Amino acid sequence: MLKKIINYGLYGETDKRFIADFAHFEPLKTRSAVNNWEIKPHIHTQLFQMSYIESATAAFVNFDGERQELTPPCLVYVPQDTVHGFDFTPDAQGCVIVAAVSFIDNLFKESPSILSELNKWHVLTTENKDFIEKIRLELADDLPERTAALRTYFGVLLMEIFRFSSQKERVSPSNNRSLTYFRAFQQRIRQTNSLKKTISEYAAELAITPVHLNRVCQAVAGKTASQIVQNHLVTEAERYLKQTDLSVSEIAYLLDFDNLSYFTRLFKKHLGVSPKAFRK
Repeated sequence: MLKKIINYGLYGETDKRFIADFAHFEPLKTRSAVNNWEIKPHIHTQLFQMSYIESATAAFVNFDGERQELTPPCLVYVPQDTVHGFDFTPDAQGCVIVAAVSFIDNLFKESPSILSELNKWHVLTTENKDFIEKIRLELADDLPERTAALRTYFGVLLMEIFRFSSQKERVSPSNNRSLTYFRAFQQRIRQTNSLKKTISEYAAELAITPVHLNRVCQAVAGKTASQIVQNHLVTEAERYLKQTDLSVSEIAYLLDFDNLSYFTRLFKKHLGVSPKAFRK
């Protein structure tokens, strides 16, 4: 079952939650060395990953059970909810960038062809790591408008991946139907951003039954479809509480809650504290 290999945050941090516009940079050896240079199959929900393999005597990536040898220097792009793993020789050099899918959604919301291509994994040979280095430096310092700068650098890298894939005959989407449904479901949740839309309505848009949709969510994330929707809204509420001065009532209204008490109860159920306490 996929739920045995699920990982919501960084590799090895299954209980960590992230908000929109989260981005993290680390050297390749940070997690690989402590795991005997083997990153076992796992997935990231609401996050995408780019691994730059600068050099290695041997390096392999595993996508949904398909093992592929890598030829450094190369960039490996992994979309959210894609089962993937790596193994390297101990001399491997490179870095890993993990970021929220909001970067992709915000950058390319007017470009469905790009969004579609970035729902697939890609491996491209490249020696150009200029923008990877810019992302590293941006995350290491607290410069003005850092988020805007990061979106620019991510945009250049992601566009390079898109253009590379459009020139390649071989494009490798996941063949796991459950993951495909799950990704589409999450995309619709982000577009709707409301608790009022029923699971039956989501299922109808995906041309499956509500029972089927719940089975998909249980298989991929170990949660019901309703819990997936609730998780998204709580994550959005976290973002508003941390990044804006909006009142709790205003945030509840923006997230389409008719009842402030219910919004507060749902938030506390997921995070253990009320929205006001969380902000403090």
